[in-house]
Amino acid sequence: MGVTSISLEAAIEQYLRNRSSRCAATTVRNEGHVLRRFSSWYGPCQVRHLRAARVEEWFVSLRSQHRTRDRRLRPAIGATTYNYYRTRLAIFFTWCTRQGWLKSDLLADVWPLPVTRRPRLRPDAYVLSELPTLTDNARDRAYLTLIINSALRAGSAAQITVGDVDLDGGWLTVKITKTYEVDRFPITADLSPELEGWLHEYALTIGRPLRQSDYLFPVRVPSRYAWVTLEDGTKERRHTPSSWEPTRHVTKTERIVQGALKKAGLPTRGEGTHTIRRGVARAYFDMRSQVVGYDGALRDVSAMLHHSSSATTEKYLGMQAERERRDKVLRGQPFLSAMTGTSASVLPLHRAGASSPHQ
Repeated sequence: MGVTSISLEAAIEQYLRNRSSRCAATTVRNEGHVLRRFSSWYGPCQVRHLRAARVEEWFVSLRSQHRTRDRRLRPAIGATTYNYYRTRLAIFFTWCTRQGWLKSDLLADVWPLPVTRRPRLRPDAYVLSELPTLTDNARDRAYLTLIINSALRAGSAAQITVGDVDLDGGWLTVKITKTYEVDRFPITADLSPELEGWLHEYALTIGRPLRQSDYLFPVRVPSRYAWVTLEDGTKERRHTPSSWEPTRHVTKTERIVQGALKKAGLPTRGEGTHTIRRGVARAYFDMRSQVVGYDGALRDVSAMLHHSSSATTEKYLGMQAERERRDKVLRGQPFLSAMTGTSASVLPLHRAGASSPHQ
């Protein structure tokens, strides 16, 4: 007979271990943040003693100024974050129900909040082509050029090693972290010289030939001072310039993107590699749709983005270009009259202060 009682903290840790075998590390880490935050607020408790009213109370508290478990005062969370927290808890509670620890719907009175979708930044092809030139080192330039020429996710790009790059054959071996597939992705004519130049400088900077296992985009080791003992026993303070650590891949790639966007005069808050990914998707779609039509272009972009659903791809593309075409077609032009072939003349609208024919 299975265990029917378990503490909330123990259930969370067991759930996260279960998820780690099937989900990306980033997903598990983000889920752990939400669940541990909830557990810290709720306090020590058996899962079977959780009450819907208390769960609802937590969500209400998040919508106003509140203190987190580090005792810091935080502002109210937005609707998007609220819905994300709700989804994470819903998945956890469903899992607990399957284990036999829960028997009621704890989120019955916690409804998703409507979200106002703000326009997402999608740099056009001209801006994208300039971004690599707005960096301060060869690694960042190569990283941006690769993303612009592949629309890869940050996690997939960071995992690429030197051995994954075949400049002679024109291929990149890419591990798609979200779907766990391996893709042989083509190296474009724009990307090839950038990678070749970066690999040459990379080897010179670290002072040795590159190894197959070295990460293509390594983490930067900052410059530092250190005391060195000389042969005569005296110590000397020496400066070590910044360099690259080939055994560790770059993290916080959003800083690379934000630095270039800032120099381009574009907003940076909340932007990152996905900003470039959206821009590339839109530019590639606009180019391909002129050749293979809407449906063909949509499939091409889906393949580039490694999407299993074209509906997801359409969200990436956005509707700004379509809205601009709508405005050009409709503004000041005949509409129904053009469809029916009738006169476009209409009666003037009643204006305030004007006499009405019915008075």
